[in-house]
Amino acid sequence: MMDHSSKTVDVVLQGNQFVNSTITIYEGDTVRWTHNDGMIGHNVASDNPAFNSHPNCALPVLPAPLCMADGEVYTQHFGEVGDVAYVCEVHSGMTGTIRVLAHPE
Repeated sequence: MMDHSSKTVDVVLQGNQFVNSTITIYEGDTVRWTHNDGMIGHNVASDNPAFNSHPNCALPVLPAPLCMADGEVYTQHFGEVGDVAYVCEVHSGMTGTIRVLAHPE
């Protein structure tokens, strides 16, 4: 019997990019984004409205409490198979993709 216990995969926000931005996980796994950029003005949002770490963090105004703070962590559980694109809504160059696979039998 295969072990289908869930796992957590890390993505870091650093240098105005998502480090490890394209990942493959299995359904039931979690992604953990950690803000290590030393500045304000980031969030993590899927291209569809499935998730958004800080929905009020957007241009042109970036009040600090509305965006991810340095050291802050955001997690999202993925229960469905498919590809999920995500972005920082403030910085158009910050993009990533999560490929969610079914567990092999």
